[in-house]
Amino acid sequence: MFIHGERVHKHNGIYVKTCIFCKQPISKKNRAKEHVWPQWLLERLERKDSQFLGLHSGLPRGLNLKSIRQQSIASLLLGPICVECNTGWMSNLESQCIPIFDKLWKSYPYKINLDLNQQTALAHWSFKTACVINASSNYRRIIPREHNSRFFTDRKLPDNCCVDIALCKLKNLNWLQGGMALIRRTMSTEDLKKMAKTEPYIITLNVLGLVLRVTWSPFTDVQAAILSEQGISRIYPTVEYNIVVNSPVLNEDHWGIHGRIVFEKRIK
Repeated sequence: MFIHGERVHKHNGIYVKTCIFCKQPISKKNRAKEHVWPQWLLERLERKDSQFLGLHSGLPRGLNLKSIRQQSIASLLLGPICVECNTGWMSNLESQCIPIFDKLWKSYPYKINLDLNQQTALAHWSFKTACVINASSNYRRIIPREHNSRFFTDRKLPDNCCVDIALCKLKNLNWLQGGMALIRRTMSTEDLKKMAKTEPYIITLNVLGLVLRVTWSPFTDVQAAILSEQGISRIYPTVEYNIVVNSPVLNEDHWGIHGRIVFEKRIK
């Protein structure tokens, strides 16, 4: 349910705004004005007045345009996050990832090694940021709320969630998000129930030339394919202790990587 454009939930019989992660009721006292892009990342922008252009449209880009949103990147804020989450585990995750991003940017555009811990930290940051973006944008909520809450309680990504990394030559702060039609040759009654309840989702982040893509499938035996031959590396679930992020695979922006999505049968 939404009130004044913000999602609310029932708490003790009353509809209130709640934190998207811990579900704690939000009030003026404990409401954190969290930036969609964290402050340390905004400080690395070459232009502080850079503008964000948000399009809610079909594909190809601009088709069936439903809404458009333009404002400065620094002014993109998310309301429904509590101070405890913002200054606690979220702040710790940012601190853990800052040196990893700095290492990646310093080495750009050459090959970069990421060990297991770095891959896991980036995957967690990518999913957290995807949750924040989906909750703050003028778009339907494609990430189920239970995915947010499980990430908060267990610090684990949802089952069958994948995170990939690649490089592109256009450096900006932007994102793409959407659901996907995932049709199987034979659909069981259980498959149809899963598709009716929730759809696969994909959210792709362009973080100053580093592209991070989060995908999820409701089917336990189907996941996003690994496209390493196209310069896209899997960082979650971890497939190698050390991976090499290749030179930029695109001369454009993150749209190409967002669209290079193939689902395949999961290898157990």
